[in-house]
Amino acid sequence: MKLKPRTQLTLGVAAVTQLHGHAVAIAFFAGWCPGCHTEAAALARFAKNAGADRVIGVAYDDSRSDALRLARRSGWSFPLLADPTGSFDAAYGLSDLPTTVIVKSSGEVVTRSFGPETVSRLAAQLRYAG
Repeated sequence: MKLKPRTQLTLGVAAVTQLHGHAVAIAFFAGWCPGCHTEAAALARFAKNAGADRVIGVAYDDSRSDALRLARRSGWSFPLLADPTGSFDAAYGLSDLPTTVIVKSSGEVVTRSFGPETVSRLAAQLRYAG
């Protein structure tokens, strides 16, 4: 599993083709975040059940090594992006971690939730988003 730093996060209209025609959960996390460790197992189970292409992890304001350590320990199989400087907080309305943003295949943000997610809540949010 590789964590590739990006200079910008393009999950709007420019990246609709990467969403494979369906809604996706963008999970903002960090290795230093206690709630992210709490949520980690649920993200792994959800990705296993729904498909790894339904979740994108974004390591927010974290080191590459800490982010990868959490991803490996949690058994994550979904794609990971890096935001080592925390520059996407304004674009996605982050105020705390973990934060999960549900995005329609059109690139529209449907929901934003703060705190650890559950498998059932993630599934319900993606069903709602289409």
